[in-house]
Amino acid sequence: MKSLVIAGSAAALLLFTACSSQDSASTAGDTHVKLGASEIGPVASVDCQTAEGITTITIDAPQETTLVVTDADNQELQSVSIGEPGSDGPALIALGGVSAPSEVSRDGNKFTVKGSGTGSESGDAAVADEVPFEIEVTCP
Repeated sequence: MKSLVIAGSAAALLLFTACSSQDSASTAGDTHVKLGASEIGPVASVDCQTAEGITTITIDAPQETTLVVTDADNQELQSVSIGEPGSDGPALIALGGVSAPSEVSRDGNKFTVKGSGTGSESGDAAVADEVPFEIEVTCP
């Protein structure tokens, strides 16, 4: 069942990314991604796209991270994907309304998201569990 949810979530993330119209990319700046107790890095670049009330942020790092949030006054997490679920590396997927509630805040172009999702810090998909994550990213 978890594999089906993860596969469906990955497909949804690709759809959101492909449909975005407003695009901007920059170097990493003050971007930090933590999966469990481990910092994912180094971060090479950040790409932000906004369309139809949804902001999609892609963080280019050893475990690529995609963050999708609503662009409303009371922002909500739509999804987070860290790494590639089912791969040999650390990975996580979190879906708004399905995973545990997440904290989302925005200060100008800086986004901070904290929560947890289904994943593995060790890269062993057979031991997927609830794993905390923290993301701080500034869009250009």
